[in-house]
Amino acid sequence: MQNRFIHSCVGASLVVAFFVTLGCSGENHGTVPVQVTVTHRGAPVAEAVVTFISQDGLAASGVSDANGVATLQTGEGFRGIFPGEYSVMVTKTRTTLVPATPTADDPERTHTATTEHLIPRKYASPTTSGLTQTIDMDTRTIQIDLTD
Repeated sequence: MQNRFIHSCVGASLVVAFFVTLGCSGENHGTVPVQVTVTHRGAPVAEAVVTFISQDGLAASGVSDANGVATLQTGEGFRGIFPGEYSVMVTKTRTTLVPATPTADDPERTHTATTEHLIPRKYASPTTSGLTQTIDMDTRTIQIDLTD
């Protein structure tokens, strides 16, 4: 009885290990590994959220590091981006809590949030950013230079 339990545990462990290894194998599921460098007025933009959205509803995004470089990942969690035509948006905001006066509608209100756009607001929407990008199987790096 105890041997059967041990064999079951070993078998279950092997199955779990197989699926964990499969999930971590780096398989790209048809995606292209792409890094995007974002600059504004020639300077790298750290902590910007870069989002690519296709007309088919595919999306990929990443957050830029101190050098302005973001590594894209799909909405499904796959590394990279699927080939295709994309509209692009870039956002970087700072949210601050500001003291607020309670009102009759909200007597417990003590603060309100304000959001400041740290790069031009037009880039925060794929319809106003003016940024588009074609991704093919050979695309590896993209440079996005934001202007005012």
